[in-house]
Amino acid sequence: MPAPTPPDGTTATDATAAGATAAHAAALSGTQLAAAVSTAVYTAGAAFMLSPSTTQAGLDLGFTSMPEFYVAGRGGVLGDVDASVVTAAFGFFADDWVRPRWESATAHLPAREAGRNYGARCAAWGRAHLDESPELTRLVGYTTRITTAVDSSGLALFAGWRAEPAATDTPGRAMQLVHLLREWRGGLLLAAVLSAGLSTRDAVLADGGPEHAGNHGWPGLAPADAALSERLAQCLASTDRLCGSLYESVLAPAERSDFAEIVHALLAPLAPHS
Repeated sequence: MPAPTPPDGTTATDATAAGATAAHAAALSGTQLAAAVSTAVYTAGAAFMLSPSTTQAGLDLGFTSMPEFYVAGRGGVLGDVDASVVTAAFGFFADDWVRPRWESATAHLPAREAGRNYGARCAAWGRAHLDESPELTRLVGYTTRITTAVDSSGLALFAGWRAEPAATDTPGRAMQLVHLLREWRGGLLLAAVLSAGLSTRDAVLADGGPEHAGNHGWPGLAPADAALSERLAQCLASTDRLCGSLYESVLAPAERSDFAEIVHALLAPLAPHS
């Protein structure tokens, strides 16, 4: 990382202490861990992105809406590119939804500058919602080890965010790392969806229904049938296995249990719009 991170509280010498709070929990496989933490990580990231304070920060920068700041901020790590590149990296949004927001936003503020502001806002949101604690320090330690070990081939958004400056305080860095975990899993899910021959439009439809698909730029769709929902479930299971392989290689059994407990204790309570 280009900037220092908080101390890593999860070295091999203190793995026993780090896992003490999880002593009663059964050891999780890497795949089980991936499935166990995915919702909490997703929800925490959504809470930051959809927060009124994030929207206000974007308005203060001169963007016209939350979606503009989202597109330019999240995609800003890709640099000065055509909107089609952002659409490809995001995966789960229609180009007709991405393009006008990207072009309007980057005409106002250069993409890399928008990305830096989004990363800073992510850290600020973490400071406002995550308290200093031994558990938070361990979360930063675990997620630093995990995200450092990721092979970023084909994961443009993840790679871009991993290369961004890191907050030096624990709460700010913790939230940046949660965002990084989210981009990692999202990139792997996109790969799983495409390799299964499923369109990203249909994946979004199966995930959240017609209204959700409309919000992502695909309006007017009929509800997904059971077969489509089952295909998405298989893609999610594949994503769990892909993430799980890395979790298994990086975290010892006690650490996997501890990581799951910390994620649920610290991230699950974070609700969108907080």
